[in-house]
Amino acid sequence: MIVAATYCVSYTIDSRELGPKESECSCDKEAKFERVPTVEEVTKALQRTLDIRSDEGKIPRIGVVVVGEEQEEKEYCCSNDYKACKQGAWCNKSESNCGRCNGHWMEVNSCGPDGIPRWKECTNNVDKCCSPATCTFVNGYYSQCL
Repeated sequence: MIVAATYCVSYTIDSRELGPKESECSCDKEAKFERVPTVEEVTKALQRTLDIRSDEGKIPRIGVVVVGEEQEEKEYCCSNDYKACKQGAWCNKSESNCGRCNGHWMEVNSCGPDGIPRWKECTNNVDKCCSPATCTFVNGYYSQCL
């Protein structure tokens, strides 16, 4: 395993500061890596560096380094029925444009394949309307996603 972090410990005294000044680290300038380090390796190296800095009193103690999952970028579009995207690029370009098209800005595919679009019947599937529509009782025999 190749570790991506290197720590230099040579110090020179600089009378302009209250404590020792670290010399410029050149330890890793010639480092050669056979592969990109994994997230786990980088996290461990960062935690070790932070622990060393904390032990030296240069930074406050930091508990544990946590690396979050990458957030995938969500895709949005303009819809009239809360299920399908409108045709035409202009309405789908931005939330502001969508409002001018009298549409609803929504995440693409946010209503599942079995979801019922706005204005369709939901009499026998009252919990299947695409949000924000709800199944609305119209008469004794018919309910509609509105």
